[in-house]
Amino acid sequence: MVDFVLEPRPPLGGFRHAYPGMIVEEVEPLSMCSLATPLGGGEALDAALENAYGIVRPAPGRVAVSEAAGLRLLGMAADSVFALFDKDPGLLPDALAEQVRAACYVTDQSDAWAALRLTGERVRDALERIAMIDLDSQSFEVGVVARTLMEHLSVIVVREEENAYLLLSTRSSAPSFLHAVTQSAENVL
Repeated sequence: MVDFVLEPRPPLGGFRHAYPGMIVEEVEPLSMCSLATPLGGGEALDAALENAYGIVRPAPGRVAVSEAAGLRLLGMAADSVFALFDKDPGLLPDALAEQVRAACYVTDQSDAWAALRLTGERVRDALERIAMIDLDSQSFEVGVVARTLMEHLSVIVVREEENAYLLLSTRSSAPSFLHAVTQSAENVL
């Protein structure tokens, strides 16, 4: 029998590149779960999240943050939230599921997504070329999340800070996702 060891690889190979006025880098590791609220179960989920992490579900299109737990909740729809752990990605699937299992359906999606963080004063210039949403500071302020299309790919965009965005796209299209973002970054040089 052959002995071999499987080693995890980041979807974008640990990509990081500095462009004039912008840095594009892969966020890895990424722990992400989908929380789906059963019909009429919103209050129970809010209570479970409040008790465990001191946070409640954000409205669709908004982000809620628990700094102490390193947890971000992305309001994707009225009954759907994505949960991301920043501090200890290993905590998310098991610990989160344990805390909220009775109040919602938890699906670990950590291996299904590729993530890029874009920072710098030229970020919005690059994103406006490929994102089908209004990224103006008045419309898309810090703490907002939206799904959009970028070069035929579905992408979740989170505005983290004034000049910082988190982009999430499916792992199956990671090379195309990276190409669309880096090509746009190169085109605004």
